[in-house]
Amino acid sequence: MIPAITSWRSKLRLEAKYPGSLEGLLLRGHALHSQHRFHEAEQVAQQLIKVRQAPFDYGLLGDVLMEQGRLRDAVGAYQKMLDLKPNLQSYSRAAHIRWLKGDLPGARQLIQMAASAGSPQEAEPTAWAYTRMALYELQAGSRATARAAVDAALVLEPDYPPALLSRGRLLLADGNTVEAIESLQSAAKLNPLPEYHWVLAEALRAAGRSHEAVPVEKQILERGALDDPRTLALYLATRKEQVETAVKLANDELANRADVFTLDALAWALSASGRVEEAYSR
Repeated sequence: MIPAITSWRSKLRLEAKYPGSLEGLLLRGHALHSQHRFHEAEQVAQQLIKVRQAPFDYGLLGDVLMEQGRLRDAVGAYQKMLDLKPNLQSYSRAAHIRWLKGDLPGARQLIQMAASAGSPQEAEPTAWAYTRMALYELQAGSRATARAAVDAALVLEPDYPPALLSRGRLLLADGNTVEAIESLQSAAKLNPLPEYHWVLAEALRAAGRSHEAVPVEKQILERGALDDPRTLALYLATRKEQVETAVKLANDELANRADVFTLDALAWALSASGRVEEAYSR
């Protein structure tokens, strides 16, 4: 009986500290995650798990562990979430892990399960699942399936920036630059992050509209370090511009966000700066 008493005492303490209920604490954890305060978000997730062990508590824990580069621990948290509640959110996370580990067929299967588990009542997360499906299908060479997935996402959320970005990428792959630019401009207007501006700038240059690309690229340089330093590091390294700045940005990001994407950005920046052996060690 002692663990149960301890659990209820902990629950009462948490509810006293966060009067909006434990769901409010979960929302706080997600807010910390979105602010890249991963260690604090992990503490919130662990507090929640101690008192109730709900599926979304494990989802939050897996998310912040993955961002910190602790992939094995994240897999365990996601598996627990999946065991407790196999649904859109848990299937989506499992698909992402499969993709990260190089299992594209497994990722495609799980993201299909995620999308199938969605509904118009969960429009945004279902649109996200379809957008991820488009990415996996494009990587697998199945453009028709990827286009259908993007269309499904945009039916659910007509102005969904990630789906508009994916549609732009698909149109570029098909050689339809004019329509691609329209979709990418809409996406960048709705979500002006470096990733969106980068793809738009490349599309504009591919269409011979370099004069329009220049202000877009300027915004990447002006806002990138604040909005998304990791993507700015990749952008600079890819263009072989300000490569030492790219290395610094990636290194600084690594102190807080040690996942595979940050390591990739650092390795790419090191390679661009001529430090190839150091890049291989990453």
